[in-house]
Amino acid sequence: MATTKTGETFTVSLFEYYLSTIKFTKSDGTIYTAPDTYFLVNQAKPSSLSFTVAGVPVGDYSSVSFIVGVDAQKTGFTDPLDFTGDLNPANNMYWTWNSGHVFLKLEGTRTTGNVPKALTYHIGGYTAPNSALVTAEPSFNGKKLLVRANQTPEITLRADATKLFDGPNPVNLATFTGTEMPGPQAIQLAQNYGAGMLTVSQIKGN
Repeated sequence: MATTKTGETFTVSLFEYYLSTIKFTKSDGTIYTAPDTYFLVNQAKPSSLSFTVAGVPVGDYSSVSFIVGVDAQKTGFTDPLDFTGDLNPANNMYWTWNSGHVFLKLEGTRTTGNVPKALTYHIGGYTAPNSALVTAEPSFNGKKLLVRANQTPEITLRADATKLFDGPNPVNLATFTGTEMPGPQAIQLAQNYGAGMLTVSQIKGN
């Protein structure tokens, strides 16, 4: 069970999201963008909780950033039949009616009060004015990611589902129990999780 800042409690039955367009920034400001990086993370599937970003050049990196979702060029301009792996529509993270991926899904139950309420938040939308694409840049807290030819460093991220509701756009679960289409509500939730859902808890190999 999780608790929001306003004291509302909820349980989570489904929590999954895409990470894409991963960028590493060196201490000198040089940016490396990992090509064709699309990862579907499902908090209930251990096999999806770790992945490798190959080809990162040797160097000292001071930050990482990524889109929480699937970039517009990929999701909006690719034939769905061409998607494979994590992007495959068979993963149930694609809106055929909207021709684009669902960036994040959170489903569960609000448990505050006497009557439980179902919660369903499916966030997507990649075109203006309803683009819910957000970039997250979790802090390294002054540490460095040291990439060397003879070692493979690791970044451990922590995901906090309450940040969908406790960010810059506070959400009352009693009155806003879900959204399943692009629009202002989806954008507000995306701004929330982009601001703090993912944080760096550990950097190994530095």
